[in-house]
Amino acid sequence: MSNTKKMSPQEAWNCLIVEAVETAPPSIRSNMERLARLDNVPRKQKQFRNFTANSLKLRGRDADAVDAMWNHLSKLKEEEMAKKKKTEQEAKEAVAKKKEEKDASDNDGEGDKETRDVASEHTENKKQSSTRATSDGSSGKEGPTEPEFRTIEARKLNKTIKKVFKK
Repeated sequence: MSNTKKMSPQEAWNCLIVEAVETAPPSIRSNMERLARLDNVPRKQKQFRNFTANSLKLRGRDADAVDAMWNHLSKLKEEEMAKKKKTEQEAKEAVAKKKEEKDASDNDGEGDKETRDVASEHTENKKQSSTRATSDGSSGKEGPTEPEFRTIEARKLNKTIKKVFKK
């Protein structure tokens, strides 16, 4: 079985019970050890109380041990959830920080470069159209033809789209 597979909630609960044996108070440690040997321990309080009382034969004066076991497990579970939440929050912050740094480095001078590229394309297209226009005998001061203008606009749009999806 690979370690990359996510544990089921029941497997995680059983692992928590095994870990709880080490930190359990001496008064409930022997009962926690017996409980750790069982693999179908319920995760809800009512079912846990009934299961533990019946499986470990804890009745009468030992009934307080069941409550102590549940309280100990609940406390450990809350601590584990808090750690997990904190870790997730730190991971989110790290990802956000990396993204901000990447955005900042991507934007440094890139906008100017893109503007220069589009401007030089436009100038080249203008020169090409003016040489065609002068060979036709016109003044040569006309802008790009309609198809050339559409090509330029399409290139600008494609660059913008690529820039957006690159991030």
